Amino acid sequence: MLLVLTTFFSALILQSSSASADSIYWFQNSGTLGITDQWALYGEIQPRYIGSLGQSQSVLMRGAILYRLNPELTLGMGYGWTPQYLPTPRNESRIYQQVEWKPEWPEYPLQWAFRGRMEERDLEGVSPVLYRARARGQVNWMNADDSFGFYLWDELFLNLNSGSKSVYSGFDQNRLSSGIRFKKSSTTLEAGPIWQRIRGGHSNTGGVLNLILNGW
Repeated sequence: MLLVLTTFFSALILQSSSASADSIYWFQNSGTLGITDQWALYGEIQPRYIGSLGQSQSVLMRGAILYRLNPELTLGMGYGWTPQYLPTPRNESRIYQQVEWKPEWPEYPLQWAFRGRMEERDLEGVSPVLYRARARGQVNWMNADDSFGFYLWDELFLNLNSGSKSVYSGFDQNRLSSGIRFKKSSTTLEAGPIWQRIRGGHSNTGGVLNLILNGW
């Protein structure tokens, strides 16, 4: 645990030294609870900070119900609420649908995961309801006993319609992160730097710490 935290905060220091005042720090905490072999409940809370760990930007809260079609393919539908504090106060509610594919290739030390998500977003003070598509791919390299490794993921966001207050269709943002990965039983911890490019050419860098509890 000490190694994980040391590596994580070292990454934050290195990133913040070359970044603008818009450095970002995200702490993702998620859990999946199996109800049956095919059905599960998902919950997530994600505090986000900007500039420094003392400036809370927002808190993302999500819940969903998941259905496993087969060992590789899972469908989901959920709801998310994000109260934003910086740079301006604003609430966002969203309904989303997703499909996740985790191909099983046991002969390779690599693990793959692909997720597609459609969101219907209700942003405070913005009309109409906004539709956004997201595509995320992740690859993990894990050691022989699946306890330690490295991850790399990238996620692309596309707005499907335009809204008021300078919300436009087309490219919205892209996120990229890589780092170390620890796994023990049903608990996984990922830590590494993150880079986010937003429409208009603006970029943020910082760090992300991801705690995953999987009881399904």
